[in-house]
Amino acid sequence: MASPQAYEQPTINKAWEDFIAHIPTMLLIWIASVAVGVLGFLASLAISVTAAWLSGNSSDAALPSLFGIAGQFPFLIISSLLGVLFVAVPALYYNSGEVITINAAFSALLQRPLNFVGIEILAWLLVALVSICTCGLGALVAVPVSSFYLQNAAYHKGLII
Repeated sequence: MASPQAYEQPTINKAWEDFIAHIPTMLLIWIASVAVGVLGFLASLAISVTAAWLSGNSSDAALPSLFGIAGQFPFLIISSLLGVLFVAVPALYYNSGEVITINAAFSALLQRPLNFVGIEILAWLLVALVSICTCGLGALVAVPVSSFYLQNAAYHKGLII
């Protein structure tokens, strides 16, 4: 059963106060997301440069670029999981009524990470397929729809709460 705060009339002031209480947690999630993104970029760059160096053929840059993109895939998954925490922290707060610490947020996320990771990969593959088949235009719809699907699946399967 949710906390009493979850049943109160929502107001901007209450939401602001709840956000202020969670600034340390949200800030650490944001910093972790940025750090994973930077690491992913650096890994992609290193893989691309190494692949280009090993190929020795500077006229064909497509293959090293593909290797670089593939090397960034694990970082995209981790970044997506961290992004889920931006929605999970308020959900956990309204479920428990207590300020959610960074440890509580990560432990909720990591209770069953393989189930959520599996759903994430499946959704990413479907979004990529729709995007490729529609020359990128389908991403305008597929990305937000997949986000709603992932959130609904996470709550329905008990992966977040």
